[in-house]
Amino acid sequence: MTACYICEEVLNDTNLSVEHIIPNAIGGRLKSKNLLCIKCNSELGEQADAELSKTFNHIMLRHEIRRARGLPPPTKATNVDTGENVILCPNNTYKLHEPKIELKLADEIIKGIRISHPDKRRIENELARILKVLPEINDFKNIKYSQTNLPPIKSEHHINADLDLLSVSLAKIAVNYFLHLGGEKETVANVINFIQGKGRNEFVFNYGTNIFKLSPNNQEEVIHILSLKGDRQSQKLIAFIQLFSESSVLILLNNEYNGDNFNTTYNHNLLTDKETQDDSALQLDFSYLAVDQLLKN
Repeated sequence: MTACYICEEVLNDTNLSVEHIIPNAIGGRLKSKNLLCIKCNSELGEQADAELSKTFNHIMLRHEIRRARGLPPPTKATNVDTGENVILCPNNTYKLHEPKIELKLADEIIKGIRISHPDKRRIENELARILKVLPEINDFKNIKYSQTNLPPIKSEHHINADLDLLSVSLAKIAVNYFLHLGGEKETVANVINFIQGKGRNEFVFNYGTNIFKLSPNNQEEVIHILSLKGDRQSQKLIAFIQLFSESSVLILLNNEYNGDNFNTTYNHNLLTDKETQDDSALQLDFSYLAVDQLLKN
């Protein structure tokens, strides 16, 4: 019988869940019913996977990538150039999180006011608040409203992320894929302990540059890539994850691996919503020497 790899409860028709190998919140489609119970799936989804979703939601919005429940919701961010809090929207646009107030001054006397925000009600509420503080502007003729969204994003926007929760979610992706392919739970037991919150992160590493180089005809594609490599000689079982064709991490699933040599890659084109096990369009930029150096650092 199959058991949840987190709590070890035996899975049955009443408690099994559909687990996305890569969270559906970031466009994942590959699924399994033999990994997690409903409770563990829900808890990890609300914590670690929610952090992963928040971190990459701006890319989902930029490319208008749909999830099972439709387009992702707008997300809060900070414009690093202006310090303004903004809301990132689909199609690479954004709007102000709070109404923007601009005063027109002459000889230090307020001559006009402009309030900008896409929601007219927010503008009216902000004006009412200002009138309580500056009732003299109630007679102004020069009050302008602006409800338009801001132009397409050109500057960098910062989104706060919890790196510990991100590492848990990324480790879960690697474990999900390994077990989905028929791997033994005992082989990745240490990483599962980390996902359970029983140890510190000794498994997830930022690989720095992109691991996978797309062929010339695939340069415009936005792809999730999972690759598993098991090597008996180096005693390493390693997962590579590249999300949205740009963010790459390495997960050390086992540093004393003694199983069969294997190498398998899965990729999902988020723009065409097509999945494939064929890695003919990918070139893996990888060496165990580079991995050893990364682990030493």
